[in-house]
Amino acid sequence: MNRVFIAVPINNDIIETIHCSLSKIDIYNKFKWEPKEKLHVTLKFIGEISESKIFTLDNILNKISENFNTFNIKVNRLGYFYKNSIPTIFWFNFFRSEHLNALKYSIENQLSEKGFEQDDKDFKAHVTLIRVKSDFEKQNISFFKGLDIEQKELKVEKILLMKSELNRNGSIYKIINEYKLK
Repeated sequence: MNRVFIAVPINNDIIETIHCSLSKIDIYNKFKWEPKEKLHVTLKFIGEISESKIFTLDNILNKISENFNTFNIKVNRLGYFYKNSIPTIFWFNFFRSEHLNALKYSIENQLSEKGFEQDDKDFKAHVTLIRVKSDFEKQNISFFKGLDIEQKELKVEKILLMKSELNRNGSIYKIINEYKLK
């Protein structure tokens, strides 16, 4: 079984710009940041599937990528996801994009036609920077609140089919295949 998801990769320029802004806070180095090579926008988390389902996904994603032109999305702001009023995820997001939403919903619709579970939640394109776990992080994450970040543009040129391998130190992401947009 393979634990898989579909994602848009984030380029190093945006990652470096975000971290440059964040590093202005004195305690920046005391946080456990997500590794830069793991940063992405998740379009669809699929979960555990067999090799034969990966073949099905591959065919669907090939067809979808042939129907979408490259497009740009723009970085918006920093924010948090909360559980019981405590921040659990610190992220940056992108302004709403008609093109990205169309890509997301095309993936959802075509996968649901092949028996994959459909996600009906409102899509919010974000990139996880910290999974807030330690007491230090919980008590100090608010130092980043309201920090301005440069609103750079990301050119969405491809989507990735990714595999997530869990181990005791977290997860390791591997690219199964990439699909270039027109």
